[in-house]
Amino acid sequence: MQIQPLFHSVPTLRPAFLGVAALLCVAFGQTERMRNSDFSGGFNDRGIAEGWEDNSSWAPVTVVYASDAPGVDGGGSCQKIEVASFKGGAVQFVHGLLEPVGRYRLARVALSLKGEMKTPVEVQLRKRSHPYTTYITRSFLATPEWKALSFEEPLPDSAPDMIAVIRLTGTGSIWIDDFHVTDRVLPGPNPFTVLAPPSRPVPEAYFGQHTHNHRYPELTWPAVPFKQLRFWDSRTAWPWLEPRKGEWNFERLDRLVEACVASNVQILLTMGLTPQWASARPQERSAYTAQFQETGWAAEAAEMADWRNYVRTVATRYKGRIRHYEMWNEPNNNVLPLAFFTGTHAKLAELCREAYAILKAVDPSNTVISPAVVGSAAYTDGFLRAGGKGTFDKLGYHFYTGYHSKSVYDRAPERSIAEVLRVKRVLADHGLAEFGLWNTEAGWYAESASRAETHPEEGKASEWVPLQEQGDLIARLYLLQWAQGVESFSFYAWDNGNMGLIEKDGAPKPGAIAYRTIQGWMVGSRMLSCRADEGENWVAEFRDPRGKAFRVVWREKGAGEIEVGAWGAGESCDLYGKRVPMKGARTLATGGSPLRIE
Repeated sequence: MQIQPLFHSVPTLRPAFLGVAALLCVAFGQTERMRNSDFSGGFNDRGIAEGWEDNSSWAPVTVVYASDAPGVDGGGSCQKIEVASFKGGAVQFVHGLLEPVGRYRLARVALSLKGEMKTPVEVQLRKRSHPYTTYITRSFLATPEWKALSFEEPLPDSAPDMIAVIRLTGTGSIWIDDFHVTDRVLPGPNPFTVLAPPSRPVPEAYFGQHTHNHRYPELTWPAVPFKQLRFWDSRTAWPWLEPRKGEWNFERLDRLVEACVASNVQILLTMGLTPQWASARPQERSAYTAQFQETGWAAEAAEMADWRNYVRTVATRYKGRIRHYEMWNEPNNNVLPLAFFTGTHAKLAELCREAYAILKAVDPSNTVISPAVVGSAAYTDGFLRAGGKGTFDKLGYHFYTGYHSKSVYDRAPERSIAEVLRVKRVLADHGLAEFGLWNTEAGWYAESASRAETHPEEGKASEWVPLQEQGDLIARLYLLQWAQGVESFSFYAWDNGNMGLIEKDGAPKPGAIAYRTIQGWMVGSRMLSCRADEGENWVAEFRDPRGKAFRVVWREKGAGEIEVGAWGAGESCDLYGKRVPMKGARTLATGGSPLRIE
């Protein structure tokens, strides 16, 4: 699951002056959006340049700021940032933009950077206030000598409180100078509204699930079709399998594996968490400390031999039955209450390298999925830079969109489009553009008919998605992920109390019906195109296994209509089975719930 960094409210900054760089930008038809691009406007008593601010108090870090000289041009001043200690979260050095970059504009960020830091320096444009949306991001490695860096990236959206962020996730020092933000018109097709789906039919294995089995030894089996079950939050990770060195307990995992094999369901086993006896930091708290009263689980193994033995034992026992292994869950969540991994990028890469070699030696047909990062393409980039290349066959990621946000905008599946583009760009930067993407976990907090607290007072924003809206969001995310080439998506989770598809008594929610319906629409069919029109209606065109064409239509927000006269449609059908004749209709009312038109 995903956590959001805390931002503190500060006044919006207004222009104080325009430097030479800004005037040059204006001459070329662009607007400089930074108040103090060259760090020449003075420094406060904390050593922070005018116009900039620290936003790191939410994280367990120690950071020191200072004015330094000379700058990149051999004169003037620059900003020094020293991270003296880092235990999670991030150091965030931010600047409020004088004017936000507009939606669907191509933003250009340029800076000069040098430093002594092993972890990447992340540069972002994002929203200051909740839901802290990251619009663009890029990572760089600092070098001992000044280096001029820049990148261009299209913005999926905009907000009045847009900020520039320098984000650090390790110890060391960096120096920055000449930081500029400009923009221009986006050339070519809009990557946020014109998607490129795969040419092959949608396979059954695209639809995956999770089940927790809280009532074990009774097994809770999802009452919808699915072809992959991801074992996570199912008490099948290393601490449960080997609670004490050499004492193995496979009872739970054996029963789940047997159930999957009997139902012809593909297994995705997530390997990760470290039992306290094997932990490099046995007294360190983790995501499961409060619930299971255990510590040390988020650390790597103190002895690599123990990790190797765990991987080899599991791979050998389940050879031919478990063929898909994922390395660790959300390693970038390293601050309580969701601390899943507290080691370095390099240590994670080492764990993955050792596991990959063993899994392939036991069975060359095994498929290895990378550590499933959530909401941070920069962390994936850091993992690859630290030696993660060559340790996986598919890239795992968690494409959550505001899973417990009160913002309808933030939780819309359409927010995932930008994140997929960012992850694909990271893969391409490392020469891995051909590697497939797996969304191994995503979902939303959803209302429950049996839990009154999930139904807020009318008119109040809520983190709980209304019952039917949960189903609408599920269907839209499955459509959009496939349209961008994501090969597998395991919904989280069938029997989760906050995010599940069933009530406490096992009765299916509307989301379960929608999951079954969208699967029936998609599996075996080919998605020919997927795009949004100028009226913000999304249309995905399909051809079913018999060659018959149909369309799926929806909107991200609000109500509207779309012209359908040229489609020759006979009827529409919603996710919940309602059919409406359409013969002769010229327009169709559209909304957030997808409709099948044929």
